[in-house]
Amino acid sequence: MNKWNSRYWSQIAILAVAILIIAGLAGAPAIAETATAISGFVFFDRNGNGAQDADEPGLPGVTIALLPDIGPVLTTSTASDGSYSFTGLTTGGYSISEENLAGFISTTPDDVYVSARSADIIIHFGDTLLHTVTGTVFDDLDQDGTQALNEPGIEGATIEIYDDVDGDGVVGVGEALLGSTVSGAQGNYRVPDLFPGQRVLFIEVPADYHPSGNSGGEVGLDLISSEVGGNSTVVDLPVQRAESAVASLFGWVWHDADGDGRIDAGEQGLSGVAVELVADANGNGRRDADEPITGMIVSGRRGSVRLSDLNPGAYVAEVKTDSLPDGWLLSPDIVAQSLALHAGSNEFALGYFSLADVSPWRIDGWRAETLHPGGGLYSARELADLTLRAEGRSQLFPAIGGVALALAQPERSNEGKARQQYAALLMNLASGRLFEQTPIHLPAWTATQNVGEAAAEIESVLWPPFGFAPVSEYERVIRLAGALNQGDGIGRCRQAGGEENLSDAGACGGSR
Repeated sequence: MNKWNSRYWSQIAILAVAILIIAGLAGAPAIAETATAISGFVFFDRNGNGAQDADEPGLPGVTIALLPDIGPVLTTSTASDGSYSFTGLTTGGYSISEENLAGFISTTPDDVYVSARSADIIIHFGDTLLHTVTGTVFDDLDQDGTQALNEPGIEGATIEIYDDVDGDGVVGVGEALLGSTVSGAQGNYRVPDLFPGQRVLFIEVPADYHPSGNSGGEVGLDLISSEVGGNSTVVDLPVQRAESAVASLFGWVWHDADGDGRIDAGEQGLSGVAVELVADANGNGRRDADEPITGMIVSGRRGSVRLSDLNPGAYVAEVKTDSLPDGWLLSPDIVAQSLALHAGSNEFALGYFSLADVSPWRIDGWRAETLHPGGGLYSARELADLTLRAEGRSQLFPAIGGVALALAQPERSNEGKARQQYAALLMNLASGRLFEQTPIHLPAWTATQNVGEAAAEIESVLWPPFGFAPVSEYERVIRLAGALNQGDGIGRCRQAGGEENLSDAGACGGSR
């Protein structure tokens, strides 16, 4: 064998040994790292807040399951103090879950996934029992707040339980209704299946009664569940019949962020807003100089307001504008809310928005939106609905063509340019970017007092179409509608010190 053959076979031998070593290693068992433990407590969450407080004991006998990414399920039960533990675990992912005891409901997630390394992992589970609010609505003849044998129950009262998010004992904007019922023939009521925590009971009494004593319309509750059962809170609700039945008014002032006049999810109450209630003696739906203020209240932390002991009849609820943020406008299409109060409870809501949040669009904005349906802020269906609403406000459209056509085509004549501005104004009204009763101050171009009056004036200039108005009128309409579409002259925005800004343009504006 020459030296080359010797070197060749030596290399073959080395390679074979390496293959055997690798094969041996592949067949050898893996050496796994171990994590110390996964442990924790299952506790009785009496107040339902998801955290174990000092007076909340552990729950024994709760089954805890541990499912590793690789390997069989491990189970254990909590000890007398509610504790559990899994030890000697290998590194990796684990899903740990609890199985609630009969009748209990979780206040924390039932299933948690963790990645175990080298440190201890602690996972706690909270469980609670649902609560019931019960009691009797009764005619409190002696006005002592306690039902006597001769004081009958009152049928037909509505009892509602709300989530008291801020704990102020009154129903605020965005606080969810958790349950409701109507009192029966003996005045008894029962609202079951309530999660423990801070709640508000609200009662709406029959028309010929008014709330009395601790049932002044709202009762703050702190529902605490007990592990021994009997999780009920008794709230008796005295009411009184009046010779001339009394009315009460309950409502909200809120930040209507999108200006649509509805309380939507996530919209918050406005606190510190002063609401005046004026007796509308002549029933004309507005506040006149000789009509006195019946009452005033300042909205609470979540925008709630309440006035009691009112005579049924016509009223106007009006917010004092100097208690609002500067430049904010009422979102419902009214100047102030006209109310017809009946005996018993009455509800209302006043939404306000800022032109910084919701502002009108100019021609370019609406042109882009209509040329590419669904490609902008509004979906194709929403845009079609807005267009129909806009055209429904006018004789001009679609008599001479639709709003979209007026916005899209180039115009050289003053009349055509006026129609374009008017088309954009109608879209702003249809979309709620402007409201008919929003006050305006544009004395250079109109004597009208609000957007709706200005729109009607513009319609009278443009109808009938095709050159019936003087050129100067078309030019005026171009400037007037253009100013409104830019947000100029909208509202009577206050300057520093609370004085109204009556400038012709740019007072509160914003535009796209």
